[in-house]
Amino acid sequence: NVAGAVNAAPPGEGLSAAGLEEARALGRALASGPIDVGVSSRLRRAHDTLTLALAGRGKPCVVEPRLDEIGFG
Repeated sequence: NVAGAVNAAPPGEGLSAAGLEEARALGRALASGPIDVGVSSRLRRAHDTLTLALAGRGKPCVVEPRLDEIGFG
């Protein structure tokens, strides 16, 4: 991230402006591929990325706590 900060505790920080654009670019890159469902951790940055990447596709976005980063610190 831009600040170089580490925060693995949900919900955590959202995406930066660059991260938002990268998530949209991911959506464009995945646009022609088949996707049935998107799954993310509880971290806001992961869920925001998933939501933007699948925007307009009508696919479910599932939050799975078992995908959370390990706790440390």
